[in-house]
Amino acid sequence: MKKTILLYILFGLFFNTIFGQYVPPQNNYNVTVTKKKSFSESFNDGLRAGAANKQANAAAAAARAEAMKDNYSKINIDELIDNSDKYKYVLVEKVTGWMVNENIKTLKNTLEGSNIYEFVNMSGPKRFWTHKKLPEVILKSPESVLRLSFHREAQGQYTRTSKVALMDSDDNVIYQAEHKNIDYATMLIPLLNKYVTSKEDKALKNKLARDEAIKKLRDAKELLELDVLTQEEYNSLVKEYKAMLLSDG
Repeated sequence: MKKTILLYILFGLFFNTIFGQYVPPQNNYNVTVTKKKSFSESFNDGLRAGAANKQANAAAAAARAEAMKDNYSKINIDELIDNSDKYKYVLVEKVTGWMVNENIKTLKNTLEGSNIYEFVNMSGPKRFWTHKKLPEVILKSPESVLRLSFHREAQGQYTRTSKVALMDSDDNVIYQAEHKNIDYATMLIPLLNKYVTSKEDKALKNKLARDEAIKKLRDAKELLELDVLTQEEYNSLVKEYKAMLLSDG
């Protein structure tokens, strides 16, 4: 019996020595408690987000409208109208400014639809080239070629300005125009279809010319009566304008 009790005492001392000082590891967890929004709170958040989106869209629309309100096409030099038959080819010579490769691509896609000129492009990435080498006919007949220069600038998010110039083989500027927020097809109209003065424009031009001729002859008549002009000088003016004044056009 005493031996049994002694064994229990020894066992207890051994157990306490081995396990009594053991401290289990402490697990530190960050616990975040999220409060679920009520239906009304979620609804109000949605309204606020929708209002902010509408304001952003309205501001973007206002900025675009402001940029678009004074769009224009201004032709500075035009020796091409009624003379387009003199040329057979359009060679893209220079494309500069904003997003050059994109502009070359758009020019290529637009000008390939030309009804009057063969279009040649060897500028920019080769995937946009129309020919592997310059056509022999262009080298042999440079007088039949219009050389195109195109420059485009981005002014703000919505404004795009472009300059189009066409030169002949002697570097004479045949056509020059400036555009703001105008599509490519409109900017390149002189190269897409037969470029001639419309009947309405011809009629207006003829009327202005007739009115100017009549005014000059009336002024000349007064000068004749004042002996500032001789009869011969007056007759010369009448002869100069007579055919135009008597024509139906």
